[in-house]
Amino acid sequence: MESLIVSLPAKRYLTLRHHGPFHHIGGTFEAFFGKAMPLGVPVLGVVGFYMSGPDLPEDQLESYAGCEVPLDFESPSEKFTVLDVPAGDFLKATHMGAYEGLGAAWGEFMGPVLSGCGRELNPAWTYEHYVNDCTEVPLEEVQTDLFASLR
Repeated sequence: MESLIVSLPAKRYLTLRHHGPFHHIGGTFEAFFGKAMPLGVPVLGVVGFYMSGPDLPEDQLESYAGCEVPLDFESPSEKFTVLDVPAGDFLKATHMGAYEGLGAAWGEFMGPVLSGCGRELNPAWTYEHYVNDCTEVPLEEVQTDLFASLR
């Protein structure tokens, strides 16, 4: 897996919280878009945040499903959580293929890829950016960018 260090500007995300197995976050994405689209939320990119390590018991796993919004966007409802990610350096790698392969991709990304980058992980922000839609492109063309903040 190839990776690079990128400097990203501050970004704002509108999300819904998900508790439980990471691979069950799909239902939270459906709920997010079911609530956000009727409210006219401007979608600048679709993301999933993973706030805990996968080694915790499933009932303690915390993640968020949502989208990037403009920095000045205010949440239209208390049902949503706003995540403000500060500007900084991130390790980035790309996974091509089905979402089912993301667990293995994260294992490689947070293991040998991270250790080979020469920087220390800042565990505050790890997320996936879904570059395209699995319902619109063949599975082998589905692109998911993985990001981890660095110290």
